[in-house]
Amino acid sequence: MQSFLPFIVRHWRRVGALLLLTGVAGAALSAASVVEIDKNSGRIRTYRTVIGLRWGIRIEESEFLRFASRFVLPEPTSAKEVAWRRVSADSLWRPHSPHYVYHCVPTTLNEFAIASELSYVHPKDVRKEILTILNCLKDEQLEQLEELVAAYVNRQIVRRTDAP
Repeated sequence: MQSFLPFIVRHWRRVGALLLLTGVAGAALSAASVVEIDKNSGRIRTYRTVIGLRWGIRIEESEFLRFASRFVLPEPTSAKEVAWRRVSADSLWRPHSPHYVYHCVPTTLNEFAIASELSYVHPKDVRKEILTILNCLKDEQLEQLEELVAAYVNRQIVRRTDAP
């Protein structure tokens, strides 16, 4: 039985190129785009992973947080209090994201901000709703959060259509 060493020595360029292409293809296929939400503040973090390494980390305020900051002063959060929860993860192998527990939270919060922007609501009422939403988010009561925002949006739609 012959060893592969003479073959590798003779064709080292081809073998090296094959190994390089295999490594690049493996890295490309393992890449994923991830979105997470901080359950304590509502901030959104996006990043990409390649072979388990994170890069391109970007943390930004959500539309809800920008809207809420006009009515409620955000509490400062320390590094210990940050609790990121995965919202979605898209990759080449899985172009749609699996249904994570927090999958609908950013959309639900944005619906609240849009409904509040489009209709006039007294600032005290908005502040009370925002505090309730933030408490639901912190306590991970996501079904209650969805029901609360859906009822609020429906009230704003009815109020807007019934206006003279």
